[in-house]
Amino acid sequence: MSKRNFLVCSAKYIFVLASVVIMSMAFSACSKDDKDDGPQLKANVLTVGNREAPVKKVVCYKNDEGIYKIKVFFDDDEMEEVRFIVKEDLYFNKKIDLSKKKDADSYWEVMYDDPAGNRKIDTWSKPDHKYGEGEEIYPVFEKGSLFITKKSADNIYIKLEGRVEGTTKGVMYDISLLYQGKMTVVTD
Repeated sequence: MSKRNFLVCSAKYIFVLASVVIMSMAFSACSKDDKDDGPQLKANVLTVGNREAPVKKVVCYKNDEGIYKIKVFFDDDEMEEVRFIVKEDLYFNKKIDLSKKKDADSYWEVMYDDPAGNRKIDTWSKPDHKYGEGEEIYPVFEKGSLFITKKSADNIYIKLEGRVEGTTKGVMYDISLLYQGKMTVVTD
């Protein structure tokens, strides 16, 4: 009889141990993986294709309606720039899917001018049905995201990643920007 009690008692412990092992495997399999499979973005650097340019200056224009025009410059002549136009209450502190048009009162815009000042990227989230007849319809990104947040009154965080057709039909651009730092604020 003592042999049977020993087996029953051992079976209980084995079952408990097996349950703990299975649960720990389940929790570890479901844990969030923070690693990005893509390339890591360089801080305060714009990457367009294989070309990199460090951020020189950020100027933010804000109007009374909470619409921000954020200009990120990459040269002293302020010819090369990435420009974002976003409404604070709709787009700040949210990951914006740049591949979707948005039927809202205010739309996001992302533009890029090369070092010569030529517009290479011009996107707008305005839905196609809101354009007038004969009006140029702006594209959205093939894939991409934008996240903007104000860290303080004169400090901003911007993360842009995406692939988009440029202003020249058929020319695709991979573009990324990671910036956190000072900005000059101008009120319109």
